[in-house]
Amino acid sequence: MMGQCEDQNKNDDYSEPETLVSVTGGKQFIGNISILQITHSYYEPCKIKPNLARLLHILEPSAYNGSLADSEEIGRCNHLEPITMDILLDKVPASKREIEDYIQSNLRTIQIDGTIRLIENDYLFQALSQVLDCIDSLSWETKDIKRDVVIKELNGLHPEFILKKIFQWFFISQVNEYEAQGSSSLELYSMNKYEISRFLGEVILKTGRRFTLPDFLLAWGESVPRGLKVNLNQLEGIAVTDVESTPSIIWYFPEDSLPETITERFAILFETKSKWKLDDIMPYIQNICVSAQNASLLLTKHSRVHNVRGIKYYAAKHAK
Repeated sequence: MMGQCEDQNKNDDYSEPETLVSVTGGKQFIGNISILQITHSYYEPCKIKPNLARLLHILEPSAYNGSLADSEEIGRCNHLEPITMDILLDKVPASKREIEDYIQSNLRTIQIDGTIRLIENDYLFQALSQVLDCIDSLSWETKDIKRDVVIKELNGLHPEFILKKIFQWFFISQVNEYEAQGSSSLELYSMNKYEISRFLGEVILKTGRRFTLPDFLLAWGESVPRGLKVNLNQLEGIAVTDVESTPSIIWYFPEDSLPETITERFAILFETKSKWKLDDIMPYIQNICVSAQNASLLLTKHSRVHNVRGIKYYAAKHAK
């Protein structure tokens, strides 16, 4: 990124030289001119971390919903622009590698006829739920799950490529485990406990504004398959808790909904909660930080620190 900068040098030692000044009409006279300041404008490269969260907002309008008429609907609606990598490169100030890595790590997308399609959340929940129900009906535990059997059982409900994506996103291949034992993997998978618990927790959070923490934990724990345990750490960056209220509460607060501008982001963070622990606020600022050192500098600049019973909290810089 190129930033425009200015150097302004004020010097009281500048002399007042005699300077020849031309005046209209061809007349000239000698006068004294005081040099008060010298300003140089220039551009310099500034290292930034691209805010790739905007990829979600670009891809959302054309999200894939699993219906047979999905592709035709995209073609009929002028405002639903088919998104390609070239379009993403044009709209997001980042390299192709950065965009691909972010999509791989943070978004659930498929490619159809050269276009990149986000999976609609409701459809993803429906497909995942049916996969988990199928596994439960076969009396399988959280590992040694036969992917091909599940795909065959759900044939006709969802396209095969969607079911394979479900396994890619929410399950872990046991290939390496079985290769180490010298036997065939047989396309066996184990549940990705973190991804499944996080996704199902997010689905619940999206259904209401705020929940009492005990009620939410109960509903969340009942929504995940047997053998999976839920933990609030699985919701980093998508939920905020207030344990000082009575009763404790939790609500949906996704990082990708925050402004890209640093000052605006901190303003919203401190409007949402008056004080934050470091571990709680980091998921909401790490995507705008170039490094860990940069995160520390941002917190120093935009917040003030105070200790409560030995615990360090960050509050708004000018909070009362």
